[in-house]
Amino acid sequence: MSSIEVDRVKKVILWRICSITITLLSGWVYTGSLKDATVYTLVLHPLLIIAHYIFETIWDKVQGE
Repeated sequence: MSSIEVDRVKKVILWRICSITITLLSGWVYTGSLKDATVYTLVLHPLLIIAHYIFETIWDKVQGE
C-alpha cells in the first residue's frame, strides 16, 4: 500500500470515529434509547466507511494523484 493510500485510510478512520460518536450521541438524544441509537449506528457506519473510501479513491484518480 502506498503512503497516499495509508494516509487515505488513516483519514477515513479518524473521520469515522468522529462521525460514529456524533451519530450515536445524536441518535441517543433523539430517540432516548441508547440501544436503538447503537443499532442504527452499527448498521449505518460500515456502509459509510466503504462509501467514503470509494469516494476518496475516485476523487484522487480524477485529480490525477
